[in-house]
Amino acid sequence: MIINARNDLLMVGPAGGGWHFEPARDPENPVEPAPTVEDLFVVHLGAPVEEEQVERLIAAGGTRVAAHNPYWDEFGVTVVDPDGYQLVLCSRTWG
Repeated sequence: MIINARNDLLMVGPAGGGWHFEPARDPENPVEPAPTVEDLFVVHLGAPVEEEQVERLIAAGGTRVAAHNPYWDEFGVTVVDPDGYQLVLCSRTWG
């Protein structure tokens, strides 16, 4: 995690990739999270979801939930983070 004097910042992405995921927090100007059932971060694994992956997410503060859209329950697992945002681990590939 990169921390500077104004905010907390974490950048996650593949080395040499053309994208990154950037959750940030500014303690001087906090924003109240307002997730909806359609705010999903989907990771297409291309393989079955391993229970160990789900257990690690739960140990880090997540909660396994039923998906709003049953498609995600058929092809993956949904975990909601402490702020209410949903991560879907999908067994299918994208594209």
